[in-house]
Amino acid sequence: MQAITALPAGQLTAAGGSLWVGRVNGTLLEQVDPASGTVVRRLQTRVGVALAFAAGRLWTVFRDGRLQRLATE
Repeated sequence: MQAITALPAGQLTAAGGSLWVGRVNGTLLEQVDPASGTVVRRLQTRVGVALAFAAGRLWTVFRDGRLQRLATE
């Protein structure tokens, strides 16, 4: 082990060579470089209670069961 980098608390999923972190019911989604642990991009978007990566897209689900694709481009 070379280093340990703390990540922001919240929902986490891996996608496309990056880690994506969003706070439950928050409005900020962060793309993290897993090699360095640094945040490389921040997006203002509504995040539900969970994050998932499927079919080449990043998704979030809300407490009421709604599933929403998150725009990451």
